[in-house]
Amino acid sequence: MEKFLLKNQCIINQIKFVVSIAVLTVTFLSTSIKLASAIEGNETDRLALLTLKQHLVGANSPGPLLSWNASLHFCYWYGIRCDRNRQRVIGLQLGRLKVAAAGTITPSIGNLSALRVVNLSDNSLQGTIPREFGYLKQLRLLDLSNNDLHGNIPIELNNCSSMQNINLILNSLTGKIPFGSGDYHMKNLTMLTLAANYLSGGIPSSLANLSSLDFLGLSRNQLEGNLPNDLSRLSNLKVLVFSRNNLSGTIPSSIYNLSSLTYIDMGSNQLSGEIAPEIGFLFPKLEILYIGGNQFTGKIPISLANISSLDQLDINSNGFYGPVPENLGKLENLTLLAIDYNHLGSGKDGDLDFVSSLTNCSGLKLLAIHNNRLGGVLPDSVANLSTQIEILFIGENRISGNIQGIGNLVKLTQLDLGGNLLTGELPSSIGKLQNLVTFNLSMNHLSGPIPSSIGNLSQLSLLDLNGNNFEGRVPLTLKNCKDMSKLYLSGNELHGDLSNQLIGSFEKLITLNLSHNSFTGVFPSDIVNSKDLVELYVNNNNFIGRIPSQIGDISGLRFLHMQGNHFDGNIPLSFGLLRAIESLDLSANNLSNTIPSELQKLPFLCYE
Repeated sequence: MEKFLLKNQCIINQIKFVVSIAVLTVTFLSTSIKLASAIEGNETDRLALLTLKQHLVGANSPGPLLSWNASLHFCYWYGIRCDRNRQRVIGLQLGRLKVAAAGTITPSIGNLSALRVVNLSDNSLQGTIPREFGYLKQLRLLDLSNNDLHGNIPIELNNCSSMQNINLILNSLTGKIPFGSGDYHMKNLTMLTLAANYLSGGIPSSLANLSSLDFLGLSRNQLEGNLPNDLSRLSNLKVLVFSRNNLSGTIPSSIYNLSSLTYIDMGSNQLSGEIAPEIGFLFPKLEILYIGGNQFTGKIPISLANISSLDQLDINSNGFYGPVPENLGKLENLTLLAIDYNHLGSGKDGDLDFVSSLTNCSGLKLLAIHNNRLGGVLPDSVANLSTQIEILFIGENRISGNIQGIGNLVKLTQLDLGGNLLTGELPSSIGKLQNLVTFNLSMNHLSGPIPSSIGNLSQLSLLDLNGNNFEGRVPLTLKNCKDMSKLYLSGNELHGDLSNQLIGSFEKLITLNLSHNSFTGVFPSDIVNSKDLVELYVNNNNFIGRIPSQIGDISGLRFLHMQGNHFDGNIPLSFGLLRAIESLDLSANNLSNTIPSELQKLPFLCYE
């Protein structure tokens, strides 16, 4: 019995041994297969990267890809990210390589089958987008922005079922938008940015198949046709941008169902019709609304004031008419309001009543209401607008009254009151606006002297006082405006001499217009300090003496009008050096009758 037990135990041990050997063999074979697969994938990735390098930077100037060589495992090469086991490449972070020669993207990128992230932005890449990107099933982010890629967007990208973000902005891509079509849809795609290309055709209804999309950027292309109704299926959409295309038609009522939208930019198209009166109740989260540069008509919806989150409202350059809603002041978060270039107002008192409500918008930085039909007296409430306001455009309306209180808006950098019916004197408080860069008061009925405090505006680049009734001398304090590039004083009643000290201080002048005044004395020769001067108009004044020969040293001068004065003597021979001159008028002076031969040789000269 004991021998029998020992024999059986021996058999059992032998069986266990055989089983163990079998298990070890299977395990070994499995491990060997995995290892072989890993080695194969490893080598495939390495070779694909070397081919990519060759196409990106060339063989002779590797630049930032100098580390891509046999001395390092490829997982340690610049811009490469591998998985935890250092077996497969999962990321290419190769933006802004700053290589000398423009490269291309090789189709072998499709062999990096484990890729999740591809960033090749800002590399001046040329060529086309390889359709082999469609092999990358795990790809989540594709950023090829700011290159010079051309051709069509490959439809194979739809096969990238894991894709979350596609950025192809700033290229030269053509053809139609292919996304959302075919048997596979990128259900995880949240951001699609195709702006600043040359894409054509319509906005495809198939985009509605990208059900997770929350950012759609299609601006600055050549898209045309109507907005598809199906976009309303993108219930997660927050940002919708298709400005600067050739889109037409009305806004489909279905678009108003996208209640999650925070940013809408439809500007600079050919869209028409009226905006839904109830828009303020349909987009409760809206922060940005740009619809300027279209053909919209009707009245500005009063309901807009219900969008408490609204930060920027731009409806400029349309056909809106009627009164401006007086409840816009409810938009306390408003920083930009642009309603210019419409047909708003009646030209009568009451048109500017809405301005008082805007004093509640404490963060307002830009207010543009110019080029409308707004009438009535400039309200005192202008002085109570946001102290943060930087740009105030009120010009080209029918606004009357005096300028008061503007001096309180000390952060203004641009102020346009031109083309109105304003009267009275320019208050000395204007000198408080020491951040002003451009200041336009042209074509009004302002009178009195130009206050000396205007010299406090030392950052002025443009000052336009054309077409008023200003009188007296040009204040010498204006010489403090060293950055002045365009100075317009024509069509006033200014008189007296112009000193070299004043005119010589404007070394950055491009345009100087002093015409149609009563200036006297000799014209300052220090105008030659304005080496970049292109236009000089001093016609129809009372200047005397000789024309400064130094003007001939201003080589870029194109327009020189000095007619209607009392200049005498000869035409300066130095005018023959004005090779860029296009229009020269010296008529109605007391000059000698001889035109210098040097002047007759000037090209493209139009004698006035």
